Amino acid sequence: MPAHANQGPMEDTARHGGSSGSGSGAPTRKRSIVVNDRRFFSDPTLAYPFPIDLKETHRQTLSTLLRLRLNGGRPVLRSDELVGPTDTSSSSSSSTPSTTPFSTSTTTATRTTAAPSSSQQKQNFKPPRRVLEVGCGSGVWSMLCHRYFARHGHNAVSFVGLDIRGSSSNSSNPSGKSDKEEGDGAGPPALVDSDRDDMYWQFVQHDCRQIPWPLESAAFDLVVFKDMSAAFTQKELAAVTDELVRVLRPGGVLEVWDFDSVLRSLKPNAPDTVTKGRGSSLSISNSSSSTRHQHTQQQQHKKQQQKDDAFAELGVYDVDANILGPSANPFVVEYNGWLSQACDARTVSPVPCATIGPFLVQEADTLEGMISKRFAIPLSTDIGWEKRRQLAGCDGNPTAAANSERAAIRDTALQCVVDLIGTWEPMLRSVNKMSQESWDSWYAKAKKNLMLEGGADGGECLEVGVWSVRKKKSR
Repeated sequence: MPAHANQGPMEDTARHGGSSGSGSGAPTRKRSIVVNDRRFFSDPTLAYPFPIDLKETHRQTLSTLLRLRLNGGRPVLRSDELVGPTDTSSSSSSSTPSTTPFSTSTTTATRTTAAPSSSQQKQNFKPPRRVLEVGCGSGVWSMLCHRYFARHGHNAVSFVGLDIRGSSSNSSNPSGKSDKEEGDGAGPPALVDSDRDDMYWQFVQHDCRQIPWPLESAAFDLVVFKDMSAAFTQKELAAVTDELVRVLRPGGVLEVWDFDSVLRSLKPNAPDTVTKGRGSSLSISNSSSSTRHQHTQQQQHKKQQQKDDAFAELGVYDVDANILGPSANPFVVEYNGWLSQACDARTVSPVPCATIGPFLVQEADTLEGMISKRFAIPLSTDIGWEKRRQLAGCDGNPTAAANSERAAIRDTALQCVVDLIGTWEPMLRSVNKMSQESWDSWYAKAKKNLMLEGGADGGECLEVGVWSVRKKKSR
């Protein structure tokens, strides 16, 4: 752990001190097994279904980068409230090249090192001082979030990662050895380089099913709960939600990022406004609306148009519209059926995007001000009815760069889905009772169908979403 990690914003965040080794909630060693060359947790009481190896880290990282791109490169939905505008006129900055999986070109990211100017400080925003990532894994989201805040002049934000898996850095266990060195191999690689990024970072190893967590109450300004719905049963999620609220300060922000594992398809009659990205017409009668009401309607219409334009530019669809139905692909139908049965048996949800919003709304006693985004990302650029609309001029005249961006986003989503199906192997085979040979054959055919034979041309989509709420302040 870097020497500076216990200084400044990091102090008193974790009850166990700066190094915060494995607490009482940490699992015992030799807790993993190997299934078909993939490593999984061996604890039968643990709902978490995914592998705990480098290949899975790569899948999760790619999925995170994809969703950041859909959110305009912002790791936080409420970025305007938490970060605010950047005043570059009075700041010194250095440009460093960065690449994304969505473009073959190299872009330039500017890191702002000066403190926000007085004009910025007058804006209605308050950057967080402490951030918690629950189920942090390799810590890649925290690292990207730190870099995003730093580019906007907020360099003193501290980050804490909470995860059941041990870290390969010496901040996670007193021995200073990684899990692999101690014979388990379940520990994630240390993607967070605190020294390189000048980042306040602390890892706390803990089984989040063990309540309370080893964190102080009201200690964090921002708490992120990303891709964790499958890690807990419905009963466990209720207790976990209470902990998320407990560690969040009044007025702080809780953000939930997740995806659906069950795959649906776009309906051929998806609303034109989604594909066009032009919004709908709006007429206001002066005789029937007050000036204030007109202004409100115009602002709402403008926001909707901007939203439609952004969706169309990326080639994704707004799940708020009634645009999705069941898939007709036989491989997807089989996969969906097996997965639904397996998740029912474990009382975990394969479609969290449909339940997170209503669940947060029910927490009205402690949470308020929910905003959200839900995307359906098609897995193909050769959807027949979509191409016919483009030829008919319904999609405007996207540039070659825009078409390339759309294709890259969809190809990335397809890769994420194909890898995701493979990660569910043990649970799927617990239902379909396939032998290893039969499963390998089915999975190889499914991958070939989706990636090489146009199996997603029917409009199959990856559904992702993000929800953001604030904790109510005490009255």
